[in-house]
Amino acid sequence: MYNDEITLISPVGTPGDWQFDGCSNPVKLKQFEQYVKDAVANGDLELQFRFSQTPHVCPRSWQSTEDGQDVLEYQLGQCISQLAFTNLPTGLLLPHRFASLPQNKTKNRDENFIAYDHSRVILAKRSCSVGSHYINANYIPGYRKEKGYIATQAPMPETVVDFWKMIWQEEVSVVCMLMKITEGGQKICEQYWPDIGNIMEYGHITIVNMKQRVYADYTHRILQIQHLQYTGWPEQEVPMYWHSIVEYFNELRGLSAGPGPIVVHCATGTGRTGTFILCDIGLHSTAAEGTVDLFAEAGNMYNARANMLENLQQYILAHLLPMQCLLTLPTKLNCSDVSEEEIEKMKKDSRVHMRRLGISVWKEKALRPSYEPLKSPNPDHLYKNRFPKFTPVEHSLVSLKRYPPDAIDSDYISAVSVDGLRVKGQYLASQLPLPWTLSDFWRLVAEKRTELIVILQRPRPEGLECVDIIPRKKSMHRPVPHIEVKTKTLSHSNEHFTTDKLQLTDTSEEEPRTQNITVLTCKGWDLFENGDPPQPKVLVKLYMATERVQRPESPTLVLCYDGVTGCGLYLALSILLERMSVEQECDVISAVRAIRQSRREFVYSKAQFEYLYDAALEFVRDFGNYSNMALRPAVPRIATLKS
Repeated sequence: MYNDEITLISPVGTPGDWQFDGCSNPVKLKQFEQYVKDAVANGDLELQFRFSQTPHVCPRSWQSTEDGQDVLEYQLGQCISQLAFTNLPTGLLLPHRFASLPQNKTKNRDENFIAYDHSRVILAKRSCSVGSHYINANYIPGYRKEKGYIATQAPMPETVVDFWKMIWQEEVSVVCMLMKITEGGQKICEQYWPDIGNIMEYGHITIVNMKQRVYADYTHRILQIQHLQYTGWPEQEVPMYWHSIVEYFNELRGLSAGPGPIVVHCATGTGRTGTFILCDIGLHSTAAEGTVDLFAEAGNMYNARANMLENLQQYILAHLLPMQCLLTLPTKLNCSDVSEEEIEKMKKDSRVHMRRLGISVWKEKALRPSYEPLKSPNPDHLYKNRFPKFTPVEHSLVSLKRYPPDAIDSDYISAVSVDGLRVKGQYLASQLPLPWTLSDFWRLVAEKRTELIVILQRPRPEGLECVDIIPRKKSMHRPVPHIEVKTKTLSHSNEHFTTDKLQLTDTSEEEPRTQNITVLTCKGWDLFENGDPPQPKVLVKLYMATERVQRPESPTLVLCYDGVTGCGLYLALSILLERMSVEQECDVISAVRAIRQSRREFVYSKAQFEYLYDAALEFVRDFGNYSNMALRPAVPRIATLKS
């Protein structure tokens, strides 16, 4: 039988030898954004993060707030001198004897990230074997809930059955997975769910994947529990641009956690897991009480599981995300509520939203480590841009293979990758080719295997400022020796756009490859940088036409005169209308925020914001019978247990 009095394998003391002091710095919700901005700028958050990993008694003082309540406040200034000379310990600070038992070591992914004894999840024993009740998981206190979360590592082949035992035993309704199955070229998590429509058995538990909805950075599955997998978070880092993590939390907030805790895991059950939990506690606390004290909550996490935050950026994210979720004005409408009156109301608020989008740049800079600044444009590339001011420099810049191999600037093209609502890199946005970049353009089409091109502003036949990409009838264009492009069918034209069918042959590899290309060219959009777009109805019709084009999972290439003005408007419209179709929600601001992850210059004028609202209204009028593909979360929690 199991001996609960077994001797410590790695004695570190007893529970209570070190406990996080609980020093607090509560901040009112209305002051929170300015507090975070100042704390990032002057280094206070960095001091808090360093202190949260240090077993010291925190200096305290009493301070009276505006409403007369005395608040125990953490005085950062008093800690500076001692922090400068402190060896900041990390690792296991509380007893972990069960995790260190020889028979349990194989159940730990990493010996540095294991479960504390006092807060570990204890599985019901199904045998008399020593260690049969161990799983690398700890209870984490939530907002007014002693066991609000379970932080655990990614399941391994030998722990998948125990993982589902824990889900069943603890009456879990929601699992938040913050990783991919494979990261850095290595499989680091066992897939513990069946593919869509399939059934798998894990010990005595049968799991069914009943439905799933896939987005660019996360997937929502219904496995009799709610399973939310976020895939846009690199290990030991934070998402570079965090629009999608806000959407992920909004999805979570729409679910009922049920009586049990929320299970949260990444690879080790620490950094990303701890950041997520701290964010969620902050959201619940601020929503319920109007105050937030993330420093104290971080201490509670450290008391329950070791190494819950890996770096300063994760601690900063835990401050930024509650602010973004709770301090922004409502921006979405149910499609059933979209009317001319409601659209006019949203238009009136658009200037406020534009201002907030503009001033949020500091948040992105705060998340970007100091060693990773945005690079300035390469002077050697400027001649390939119609407007040097629009030379893309963001992380989403698209690169080409060098051709010829010794041409050092041949890997550059003025194009960026843009995520769609549900697909990473669904779009490429670029300028209309210049005469000296036409060969680069066709290399881009060939390398990305693009089969749909949307031209928003067609070049004039007599113009020299742009090059028409459509070969003349019965002619073949050879931009580089290994690429041939020819017209496949005659142009078809309607009121709003023309359709051309092209064929590209790529002979750069041993086996020649052919790809068919559909080109949709918008009518009525004036050429040049500030050309007026056509009526919203035209772009809505154009978007709907793209949805009918059969094509593989390759990016859609969108072209406008400068690569920014028209592309930004059309891409925002595409994401807006797709969300209206899939989720029955109209949210112009969310669509703009999403595409600005790729280029900050996208959708910059009040006229463009208003255009998007008009397009949403047009979409509802003309396509009010759009299909409802939304997930409905009202699903029983419990999995099927075999007798």
